[in-house]
Amino acid sequence: MFVRAMQSASHPILAQIVPIRRCNLDCAYCNKYDKTSMPVPLETMLRRIDRLADLGTTIITLSGGEPTLHPDLDAIIRRIRNRGAIATLITNGLLLTPALVGVLSWLFLDPRRRGFFGKLMISALRLK
Repeated sequence: MFVRAMQSASHPILAQIVPIRRCNLDCAYCNKYDKTSMPVPLETMLRRIDRLADLGTTIITLSGGEPTLHPDLDAIIRRIRNRGAIATLITNGLLLTPALVGVLSWLFLDPRRRGFFGKLMISALRLK
């Protein structure tokens, strides 16, 4: 997929979209969050993803705020993947749980890599 992205300059390679501005932290250096915003409605997010996919965007990154706070994160990632793009996530990691890691590894990864990634992330969570 990445090789395909680099073969043409006539489409976006990477786009970042923000599903939620709210964050569970209050970092002094960051101005990309607030404490009160509601999540972007799922239908709006799906339309944005579809538009990016129509443009041929290869990688769609979810940022924020803290994207793991969005209640429909799984549906958003699923749409990105179903539209043929690579989904990436920028997170502070504090809200990751073994259950969420399981869902994310299922949604993000090639089936051959899911088990390894899940085990790796669960091990990392134990270090918190």
